Amino acid sequence: AMVGGLSENDKKHLLEEGICLEDIQNSPPNVSCLPHIKLDDIDKKVKSTELLMDNLAGVSTQYSIQPSNGISYFRYMTSATNLPEESLPYLPVFCALLPKMGAGARTHRELALELEQRMGHFDAGCHVTPHVVDSNCFEQATVFRMHCLDRNVQHAFLLLGDIFTRPSFSDVDNIANLVKMRAADLAQKVLQEGHRYALNSAGRSVAKHLSLVDTFRGLPQYLLATKLTEGGDMGELQDHLRTIAANVLDVTQTRLSVNIGAEQKEAFDTAAQGFLTDIPGDRTDLPSHIQDNEFKPYSRSDLFVIPGLDVSSGCLSIPTVAYGHVDHSRLSVLSNILTDHFLHREIREKGGAYGAGCMHSSDAMFFYTFRDPSPARSMDVFLEAARWAGEGKFTDDSIEQAKVGILGMMDAPIINNQRGDHLFFYGLSDKARQIHRDRLFSVTRDDIIDVARKYLLPDDVVRGRAVIGARNADLEKAGFEVIDVGKER
Repeated sequence: AMVGGLSENDKKHLLEEGICLEDIQNSPPNVSCLPHIKLDDIDKKVKSTELLMDNLAGVSTQYSIQPSNGISYFRYMTSATNLPEESLPYLPVFCALLPKMGAGARTHRELALELEQRMGHFDAGCHVTPHVVDSNCFEQATVFRMHCLDRNVQHAFLLLGDIFTRPSFSDVDNIANLVKMRAADLAQKVLQEGHRYALNSAGRSVAKHLSLVDTFRGLPQYLLATKLTEGGDMGELQDHLRTIAANVLDVTQTRLSVNIGAEQKEAFDTAAQGFLTDIPGDRTDLPSHIQDNEFKPYSRSDLFVIPGLDVSSGCLSIPTVAYGHVDHSRLSVLSNILTDHFLHREIREKGGAYGAGCMHSSDAMFFYTFRDPSPARSMDVFLEAARWAGEGKFTDDSIEQAKVGILGMMDAPIINNQRGDHLFFYGLSDKARQIHRDRLFSVTRDDIIDVARKYLLPDDVVRGRAVIGARNADLEKAGFEVIDVGKER
């Protein structure tokens, strides 16, 4: 109707403006007039964090001694390596429920009240991280994060002692209510953060640890939560919770990270030693990482149809290398260039998606799009982006901008409770981070072209593709398998 009301001159004018806009979009922007940081302005030395390594009751303990404004921060990591395969998908459920169950002689209400009075924060979560140099090796663990006022440390550890040694999973009504609340929360997250779920799903076929990440944080959790809500066996769930508790609430393979003020260390050590001594399990120096040489990356293309989701988010993943590999820094620079100088223009500006980009993490490169009206087109654009990079069509300025952007994120200020996390959670020593930093500075145009051709363009390259959203005929024609999540439940 709107087109019918236009005169021939109006149509001609709109066409001319459209052609002009396309020319502007296709031409490289002139940013020379804008203030910017140059690579030479950035320190080549990594910002190190002073850490003290010690041993408390046989548990490896990392300290970051610093002014903490009267607050003690501590993280406790326990291995989930020996968890039975059938209980593994229930680990996130266990982590979500544990702080809200009873413990010792306390009901869940009494425990919740004491946690609120004595702790500023307590939660549990799944931890999966790849080895720094070995792509077939990864860590599978549970992390407990806590902080409290210095004066409450002794009482906080007494509460933790009950949670770790005498957790209660007998209140079926409370478990059922918590499961329903979690299912509702996950349903909202799927609708609001579809791109994150697409990224997790696309990654599960390119690396073993990414398969676990999807199991713990992706659509499988949403499907499990919905299944439990819609008539799931609470007795079976209780059995899994008790099995997991017996495996992860111990000191068999554990480590502790502490961020506190110097004046609090002695009191903290005394309280922590009492807690660690009472926890069951044999201290061991067994490797905390799992070695899996059997997993082989494979290609897959899935379209997950979500009821009530009218727009789509998609991701393409490609296997690459571990953090310690020389090509990791080159691929990181490449991903930054592709985001800022190709994908934003082609998918965000021309395609109408809310967002698009590329990111590189250990062992995988991810191309993603968010709230995208044309996901099939975006999948083709991802491949065009790889060819564009392989032909070296980027500028030298874009290389410098990419390096500056990455180094800026690496040098961002770190808040007190996160100092030392790079080593505690990811095994990244200052030496490893410095090597990575040196490699970033030395990345050249030829390096970027080489990794684009080496990892993104071979005919036999493995591609994990996932789209979450509405049904799409173009994707089905492109070979995507349709999975109706509503029916899967």
